[in-house]
Amino acid sequence: MSILRNKVKRNSIKKILVPLALIALMMTMPMFEGANAQTAGSSYGLIKIIALPKAPASTDIAYVDPTLHLYMVSDKTNLGIDIINTTSNTYITTVTGFVGANGVTIAPDLNQAWVGDNNATSTASTVKVVSLTNYTIIGNITITNPTTGTGTIGRSDELSYDQKDHVILVANDAAIPPFVTFINATSKQIIAQIPYDGIAANNATNGLEQSIWNPTNDLFYQAVPSTVNNTGGEIDVLNPNSTSIVQVYPLPAGSEPHGLALNVALQKLCVGASQIGAPNGTPIFTVIMNATNGQILNQVMGIGGTDEVWSNAADSRFYVCGKITLDGTNNGSALGAIAVIDATSGIYLENIILPGFQRYLSMRTVAADSSNNDIYILLSTAGVGVVTDLLGNYTSTIGATGPAGPKGATGATGTPGPIGSSSTPAVPEFGSAALISIAAAIIVVTLCAIAVTARTRKTLRK
Repeated sequence: MSILRNKVKRNSIKKILVPLALIALMMTMPMFEGANAQTAGSSYGLIKIIALPKAPASTDIAYVDPTLHLYMVSDKTNLGIDIINTTSNTYITTVTGFVGANGVTIAPDLNQAWVGDNNATSTASTVKVVSLTNYTIIGNITITNPTTGTGTIGRSDELSYDQKDHVILVANDAAIPPFVTFINATSKQIIAQIPYDGIAANNATNGLEQSIWNPTNDLFYQAVPSTVNNTGGEIDVLNPNSTSIVQVYPLPAGSEPHGLALNVALQKLCVGASQIGAPNGTPIFTVIMNATNGQILNQVMGIGGTDEVWSNAADSRFYVCGKITLDGTNNGSALGAIAVIDATSGIYLENIILPGFQRYLSMRTVAADSSNNDIYILLSTAGVGVVTDLLGNYTSTIGATGPAGPKGATGATGTPGPIGSSSTPAVPEFGSAALISIAAAIIVVTLCAIAVTARTRKTLRK
């Protein structure tokens, strides 16, 4: 009789617990989904999508100038650059007349945009100048191969602007060998060129990528994905006055740098590692480097596959447009993300993952406007997404430093902050929806226990 009762009891428990447990699991799923979908665990939120006449399926680089309040992105689909007003977050126009717009930068003192043009198989290469007064092309500079003078030299790609000396640095990444060109932005004349041929510079084996100008020391920094000397890539430091390479900063194996951003106040570089040429199974990471001496300060694990990174001076954060993977390597199942890294500590704060755009490369580029702290992300086939930190967790402000004031009274001791890590993102906090899901799950489990107890007692009485 006792054996029969035990069997009946076990069957009764199974009939009740299995369906109710499934219900409880389904009710908790939004909690875990929310942590990945940015809604529960992130302080960032999508506040607007700015529609474009035809959203580009193919693009390269975006750029924001906070003084002119302009965002622009190279648009390979519509062969132009799309321009947005970052004060009103509205579309202005698309400037056409390009063969295949690539890199883009702004010279705010000249009220101009400079755009690398042509494609990887071009026998001619140009840099075009766009007036930001009437949004028309006002300059077309032909780039020739410094090694041969002729032949396939590919596109003029990514570029940067030295506002002190009025010099543009542009890379031709698909040429053999790749090379950089210094252009006088006032006269629109070529000043000098450096081929990456193993003589004037290290022999580049995988093209050239983003450059950036440092106003503190008046030097350019050029991302070189791979050279014979440094297979993991390097950051070259170039002097615009001597038009020469003055320093070479090697990068860790597996870096293959593409994106490059500078926090001027901290003199720190954020190097977006692409891992494109790295062996399968290489861990993905982003590098934080001392811009003064090339010292590797942080190797932030867990975000890679990067093409563009951005430094926002207003919140002292780096934004890295790349991917996160299940196994943390370059061949794992990928999810597209914008990683948020604290520039001061190098701590990986969180990921911006937008529902509907989780697929890797659905978020194509990233740039931020330091005048309003809005972050602009090109969303494949949708337009330009505007994201902001809804909690306003800014760690610094923009503006000139005022005179020192009188010494104030000693303040109260603050509460200790959370322990951070430079290698992993912070644990996401649960939002209200997640807490509701947890509470509902607890209620369901409690009801399960009550129902099982009542059913078991009834069964035993029989």
